[in-house]
Amino acid sequence: GKAGVNAPISGVVTNLTAVQGGTAAAYSTLCTVESLDDVYVDIALSRYDLEKVAVGQKAQITTLGNTYDGVLENIDAMATSSVSSTGSSAAYVHARVKVTNPGEDLRLGIEANVTLYTGEADGVVTVPISAVNTDVDGTFCYIVENGIATRCAVETGISSDTLVEIKSGLSGGEDVITNPADVVEGAIVSSDPAYMTQSTGGLMIG
Repeated sequence: GKAGVNAPISGVVTNLTAVQGGTAAAYSTLCTVESLDDVYVDIALSRYDLEKVAVGQKAQITTLGNTYDGVLENIDAMATSSVSSTGSSAAYVHARVKVTNPGEDLRLGIEANVTLYTGEADGVVTVPISAVNTDVDGTFCYIVENGIATRCAVETGISSDTLVEIKSGLSGGEDVITNPADVVEGAIVSSDPAYMTQSTGGLMIG
């Protein structure tokens, strides 16, 4: 012990059992060293998430103000059930995201926010999610033509938290009403920009 102890891997000490002046028994643990080269984030996926995720998808991990790249490497084959304080139960499937560019600022054992990129589209027309509506006749947006609200049938694609891809129906540049809850076709529309935006082309969402 006086000559020092060498760990077989490089990393950080995450637990120290040994104390100065204490005795060390054979096969007892002196400390725990964890590698920063192979770092994983454990995430829980709901049944709705499982329809969109797949092994190999890229991810972004944010923790302690730093952002890291990742890849979804494994999805458990069996769900885990949990019961909340109110007595309701839910089933989740655990998955592991590997951090592909860990750094010295990364801290093990703490929470992180993970964004999985379930799809990607480049150079597409997009509108805010709030601008898209669905009824018995299909999916549509309200656009402004000559100051009048006009219904425009659209086909949507992938979406992010804020934007949705428009695969057909809009070509880009139309004035789209972003909050059409009280709008009816043929209504005169205010020119206030707070109530409309332009459909945008050339963005990438995922």
